[in-house]
Amino acid sequence: HKVADMEHLACFVPGLLALGGGIGVGTKARNGKTHLQMAKELLETCYATYEASPTGLGPEAVRFNTYDAGTRGDWEVQS
Repeated sequence: HKVADMEHLACFVPGLLALGGGIGVGTKARNGKTHLQMAKELLETCYATYEASPTGLGPEAVRFNTYDAGTRGDWEVQS
């Protein structure tokens, strides 16, 4: 079982990736995705955590499910 955590400051990274990708700096990552694609995916994750919050504020930290599909939710807020 892997531990996959993300802290709130990671939600600034999509902007950095999009800016870098927009000027052609390192346009492909090791996984073959463009920086703009990775920015979009990370931004969608950040948006989902903010949207799920009763206050609309993002959580300080999130732990992602690395178990088999269907055993738990995709992520949970860390306190």
